[in-house]
Amino acid sequence: MRRGLKTFIGLSIIIALSGCYAKMEDSRQANVLFHTAYFNDWLQFTLNNNVVTNFLPTGNSTPYTATLHGDTRILVKDRFSNDRVDTLVRTEPFQSYTYIGYNPASRPRGAFVRDNLTPPPPGKAHVRIFYCAEIGRLYPINVTIRSSLDNIQSNNRVFNDQLPNQNFQSFVPIAAPGVYNLEVRSGTTLLLNEPTLNFREGKIYTVIILGPEDTTIPLSSVNLSYSTITHN
Repeated sequence: MRRGLKTFIGLSIIIALSGCYAKMEDSRQANVLFHTAYFNDWLQFTLNNNVVTNFLPTGNSTPYTATLHGDTRILVKDRFSNDRVDTLVRTEPFQSYTYIGYNPASRPRGAFVRDNLTPPPPGKAHVRIFYCAEIGRLYPINVTIRSSLDNIQSNNRVFNDQLPNQNFQSFVPIAAPGVYNLEVRSGTTLLLNEPTLNFREGKIYTVIILGPEDTTIPLSSVNLSYSTITHN
């Protein structure tokens, strides 16, 4: 009888501990930031059936939103409340991610990438460059971020190349604080010149090159713009 009681108590403790462990597993979270990079438009983002923001304009970001890790559903609606993207992504516990929505009108797309939010060293910011303009299928670009303090060069970029190329997802250090010139060219043709890109010490940025989705227009008619995500 005593041996049976001990066995019962032992099994009860194991079951109780297993239940606690399962609950702990279930409660671990990931964090997701959303950004609208669709040229001159706005989007609505839903994370695991919870609306994060209603109709976020181009160039704007949400704060990071916590969600249970694992298979994570992302739903994107256009300004007419039509479902444009409905996808499952995999998130890991305690990790941070960015979802960038773009080109929902004809060919819905999005970039989902992991963010390394390790703080930059003193006197630095962290920067990466994404190319989210579908015109990039036709016209590769060279991107330069330059000042008297420092510079970053990213050449032969094509549309959405940050997804297959892990190197483009990594942040690189740049001297900060500082005001930088952002220059984008395709060959010798200047497509974007922005002289007031401001980086603050200790901050982490994604610079996104935006543009039209029409891949039939001549290079002389291409106008690019940019948006910036500040991750911290």
